[in-house]
Amino acid sequence: MYKWLYLAFPALLFSAPIGPPSSPSILEQGFFIADTSWASVRTGYTQDFLLYQKLESSQAKHSGIQGVSSLGSISWNIKERLDLQFVSGSGQISWNFIQNNGAFISGQSTSSWIWGGGAKVVLLEVQDTSLSVLGSGGYWQRIEGFYSSNGKPQKIPTHLKMRYWQLGAGITQKIGRFYPYFGCAIQKNRLRMRLNSGLVILNQDHRIGPFLGCTLTKGIKYMLNLEWRGFFEQALTGSCEVRF
Repeated sequence: MYKWLYLAFPALLFSAPIGPPSSPSILEQGFFIADTSWASVRTGYTQDFLLYQKLESSQAKHSGIQGVSSLGSISWNIKERLDLQFVSGSGQISWNFIQNNGAFISGQSTSSWIWGGGAKVVLLEVQDTSLSVLGSGGYWQRIEGFYSSNGKPQKIPTHLKMRYWQLGAGITQKIGRFYPYFGCAIQKNRLRMRLNSGLVILNQDHRIGPFLGCTLTKGIKYMLNLEWRGFFEQALTGSCEVRF
């Protein structure tokens, strides 16, 4: 019975905020480090909301996943062309689906630890338009939660962990204080679960999808960002960053 429960988990675990593709070049000045310096540092905060993600499985149907994650980040910027970033935080999910045997499963996680890293590179700038590529990867660990079967709470908690990677490219256009952007990303994820019956590995269904967003800033000290991701997941993200 426990094997079916884990089929619901991949959704939020695979949610990975992208952020502004051209973030290495947006903030030209900071609080302390001179704008002529070849390197600078930024810190940030991201709140990600997963609205829906489809799962690939022959063992469950009508899966519905929701969740939220909170991440802190630190970025090392080189010559306003390359960002190297580390992220860490936590998240929670709630889920429901129907097993092939007709049982309705629903539940919610109580804890998790997220950590990972990534890089963004501005390849080309033509006046106010820029082309960038990005990549990231990381882990969800220490994930625990409880669930119900047909409305009956189960006493045995859930445990699992996951790893992921993501590649993408995007175009950004500066319009005054606004930096709208769009692009496409590829995600690949692996979820490993140690059950009573042995090891189970699952992958998400769709792996390619678009993302759209807009950054607000004067190009000095801080920037605010909103983002939507589709097809491989339906998600919304809000974030902010400060340059030192």
